[in-house]
Amino acid sequence: MMKKLPVYLLCRGLCCLLFSGGCFTGVAHAQSSPPGNVIIDGQLKEWGDTLRHYDKAARLYYDVHNDHDYLYIALRRPKYAWKIVLEGRMSFEIGKEKEDKDGLKIFYPGHFSLNKDDMWNFLEVKKVDGRSFDTLTIYNDEGLLAAGGFWEREQKARQSSAGDMLMQTIPTSVNGMPAAAEVPKEAVTSVVGADCELAIPMKLLPAKSGTVYIRIVIPGEKDIAAALNGVGYISGFNMERGTPEAVDDLMVESKLSITYSLK
Repeated sequence: MMKKLPVYLLCRGLCCLLFSGGCFTGVAHAQSSPPGNVIIDGQLKEWGDTLRHYDKAARLYYDVHNDHDYLYIALRRPKYAWKIVLEGRMSFEIGKEKEDKDGLKIFYPGHFSLNKDDMWNFLEVKKVDGRSFDTLTIYNDEGLLAAGGFWEREQKARQSSAGDMLMQTIPTSVNGMPAAAEVPKEAVTSVVGADCELAIPMKLLPAKSGTVYIRIVIPGEKDIAAALNGVGYISGFNMERGTPEAVDDLMVESKLSITYSLK
């Protein structure tokens, strides 16, 4: 049985900052003891107090396990997760080789909906050796289970919001006279995270035994105006309460490669 993870709504806002971009890449080997009885509800409780592995470069906690029927993937992005709403979404590729382009590929959340809550009800799947993607709901005939959602917590930081940074560009004097510029105050900013779980039927994998290579990618968006428009105006996140680092992260690709031995 599945149930959708509650997603906490954020206020709508938009702000524009420019930062340089790059690529965050992590490579890891995942082989952990099995979790408890896995329920695909996006809440990760059965995986323990925290997921066993963390990739600093990709900013992802994760765990992987399989049984006779399913390959399970649990994932948490503890901050800057709003990047997942961008056009590239988040992709999961599973192949028999490290650079296998003909393996299983899943986009989750899917592209069918732009709403940051509703998008977690959809996914796109390209089967092994497939040529095109099929759009599925999380209740589908393939037996592929998925659940996830965004969550938010607040933190206070001086001069750390997008609005504070813009205030710093105001001149302190005009024609020798002091300017009446507001002094940035302690700001309340939002940390936006996301959790998700996948249960992929073993019949869909490119291999039923031995080693598989799992690649998880959250693309960046070099066009910062498009990124801010997608995150703020279209999806409804409050960019004014985001930190400069969160805006910076929108422009870089986060990539995690996992080598996993099927049991």
